[in-house]
Amino acid sequence: VRRIASKSFDNCQKLHCVEFCENSQLEEIDKDAFSCCEFEKMSLPSSVLKFNEGCFYQVYKLKDINIIQSNNVNSIIYYDNKFILGKSSPFCSDYDILYFARRDIKEATIPSTIKKIASFAFADCNMLKSVTFEDNSQLNEIGKYSLAWTSIKRITIPSSVTKIDECAFFFCKKLEFVDFFDDSRLHSIENGAFNITSLVQIKIPSHVYLIGSHAFSQSEIKIFEFAENSELLSIGNMAFCDCEFSSFSIPNSVIYVSQKAFWYCENLEIIELDENSKLHRINIDNFDPMKSKIMMVPHDMKDPFIKIEQNEW
Repeated sequence: VRRIASKSFDNCQKLHCVEFCENSQLEEIDKDAFSCCEFEKMSLPSSVLKFNEGCFYQVYKLKDINIIQSNNVNSIIYYDNKFILGKSSPFCSDYDILYFARRDIKEATIPSTIKKIASFAFADCNMLKSVTFEDNSQLNEIGKYSLAWTSIKRITIPSSVTKIDECAFFFCKKLEFVDFFDDSRLHSIENGAFNITSLVQIKIPSHVYLIGSHAFSQSEIKIFEFAENSELLSIGNMAFCDCEFSSFSIPNSVIYVSQKAFWYCENLEIIELDENSKLHRINIDNFDPMKSKIMMVPHDMKDPFIKIEQNEW
C-alpha cells in the first residue's frame, strides 16, 4: 500500500489503533483519510512523503505515536515526543514541515528549521496553552486551521512569517494577544484567520496587503492599529464583523473595502480617512445596520458619506 485514499477510515469510531508493518511502502495519506476516528495509538513508516490537508481531522485522542524508521527512506520523524515532522522536498536536509502534534500537548516550542506549520497540525489540541518559537525561526507559513480550537492565550509571530492562512486561529476563544516584531515580513492575513477569538488589541505589520473575509469577525478587539507606512490594499467581506472597537483608521494605501466589512460593529463611532487616501468609494452596506456613524474623509472622495444616519439610508 502506497496511498491511503480520502475518507478511507472516515468516522471509524471503534478504531483504536493504527499500525503498519516494518517494510511498509506507504507514501501518502489523503485528505480526511482518518477524520473523526477515536484511536489513541498509531505507528507510521518513515517512508511517508505527504500528509494531505485534514487527514487526521478531529482525531482528538491520538497521543501515542511511533515512527518506524527505515534504512532507506526517512521522510518523517517523531520529534521531542510531540511532533511529526517532514520534509518539503526529498532533497531537503532539514525536517522543515510540522505536520502533526499529539493531541494532549500542553506547551509547544517550534524548532527553528520549521518553515511551515501544516493545516490542522495543532487543531483540537484543546489543552495547548503556549506556543513559542526557537530563535532564528525560519517559519514562513501558518497553515489552514493549524492552531484552531486550541487554548493559547498569547502568541508572538516570528518575523519570517509571510502568510497566516485561512482560519489558522479559528475559535481560539482564549486568545487575547497576537504580537508581531517591527521587522515582520507578513503580507497576508487570510479568510477567518482570527475569527471568533478574544483578542483585546492588535497592531498589523506594515507589509500586510490583504485582510481576508471574516479575518477578525466576532473577536473582542477594542483597539485595532496599523504600523506606520502600511501597505494594506484590501479589506475583505465582513472582515471586522461584530468587533468592539469604537474608532478605526483606514490606511492611506487601501483601495478596496468589501461589503459589510464593519457589519454589526455596534461600538464603532469614528472611521478615519487621511487626505492622502487612495480609497475612492465606501459602500454604505459596510456599516448597515449600525445607528449613527461619523466618517472623516478626504475632500476629493467620490460620493463620500461624511455623516451616516440610519434613517437616511
